[in-house]
Amino acid sequence: MSSNRNTALESRAVLLDALGVKAPSPESMIGSLVAIPLPTPSDVASDSDTDRDPDVSSLQQTLRGTYGIEVPVFPSVDGHGLTIRISLQAYNDADQVRQLASALQSLLHLTPSDAIPLTGPTNSPLS
Repeated sequence: MSSNRNTALESRAVLLDALGVKAPSPESMIGSLVAIPLPTPSDVASDSDTDRDPDVSSLQQTLRGTYGIEVPVFPSVDGHGLTIRISLQAYNDADQVRQLASALQSLLHLTPSDAIPLTGPTNSPLS
């Protein structure tokens, strides 16, 4: 269980950095499930904000159909934007997390100035 939690914390850090968003909860509240808020159009400067505001079903379907990624997508609790939830188990690996981060960066039209590149620290098991 502690291995899953460590993987969840490391994966959360990768996704938060890649998406340029803040953690919605402290690390002490994380087990093997992680919720990540997705950037909203107001979080990212854009000439075409409508392209950056996917709905739940279209984002979930595109992640599944185009990228082969199964991840729950929910409206955020505050009613503004979307949240994804990932569950990390022993069979999940760093490449899967980086693939999700990259897919979300692409789908949300994040540019390098919006988010941190997907390199991660070299001492992390997710690197």
